[in-house]
Amino acid sequence: MAAMPPEQVGYVPDKLKKAEKRIRTQSYDTEAWSVLIRDSQMKPIENARPVYEQLVEQFPTSGKYWRIYIEQEVI
Repeated sequence: MAAMPPEQVGYVPDKLKKAEKRIRTQSYDTEAWSVLIRDSQMKPIENARPVYEQLVEQFPTSGKYWRIYIEQEVI
């Protein structure tokens, strides 16, 4: 059976699945959050917004994360 191409709807790379799992067990795992942020930066804001909302909810005082979110909103 051939692997699914990334363009296929519903495809989630293993690295994203692993990052999400790590965040569920350790919500302050910044390395896992970085994986999700990088992925979100390549998506339209409508699709990425839930990740950014979770990010700033988890790290409400992090100006760095707020800046990333705001920059994505204004692009």
